[in-house]
Amino acid sequence: MKSCGWIVQPCSEWDDADIEVLGPGPYTLKLSSVYEEDLQRALHYIRYRVTAKMKPQAPLVVGGLMAVLVAFTQALYLAPLSIPIILILTRYVRARKLMIQAVSQMAMECGWPIGMPKAKVYY
Repeated sequence: MKSCGWIVQPCSEWDDADIEVLGPGPYTLKLSSVYEEDLQRALHYIRYRVTAKMKPQAPLVVGGLMAVLVAFTQALYLAPLSIPIILILTRYVRARKLMIQAVSQMAMECGWPIGMPKAKVYY
């Protein structure tokens, strides 16, 4: 993951997760994995879960950008400058979903070379 630009570190032995993804982005992700065997079918699976926690500075950044947008409404000649700020805010809103998808894709790509099938959900 480090070679792909992620800032990662292993979690402590007492933590529930295996890997902590510190960035880049407004969320800290934790990847936890579980090894399961289905002896009846002679199969094995590695299941994983990615949890996201917002970094402390993320609400401050969003609040600052919202304050700038409100300030732009006071001076209408600055309205064209609000377009990049709105784009940044939409990135912050979508960041959690996209970061989880990216780490999940990496976890699946690491499992394919060692012969792990994609896990099926049983209800």
